[in-house]
Amino acid sequence: MSILFTAMFNGIDVIRDRQFGFLKETLVAPVSRYKIMIGRTLGGATVASIQGVVVFLLSMIVGFRPTDRSMIIVGFVFMFLIALLFTALGTAIASKLEDMQ
Repeated sequence: MSILFTAMFNGIDVIRDRQFGFLKETLVAPVSRYKIMIGRTLGGATVASIQGVVVFLLSMIVGFRPTDRSMIIVGFVFMFLIALLFTALGTAIASKLEDMQ
C-alpha cells in the first residue's frame, strides 16, 4: 500500500507542476518530452520503491521473517515493477486532467 499510494501521487504530481508553471519550465529544456516523462516515472518509482524497502525493513524489526530468503530479491523486483506501473498510470491520468480535484 505504501508503494501504491506513493507511486500514484508521484505520477499525479504532474498536475501540481502544471498549475504552478514548473512543467512549462521543464518542457522548454532541449530534451524530448518522452525522456522527461520517462525520467519523472523512473524517479517516482525509485522513491516509492525505497519507501517500500523501508516498510519491509521495519516489518523485519517488528518480527516478520520470510520463509525463503531467496525470494526477497524477487519481492524487491516486484515492488519496483508495481511502483513503475502505478507511477506511469498516475502520470498518464495526470496528463489528461486539468486540476487535482
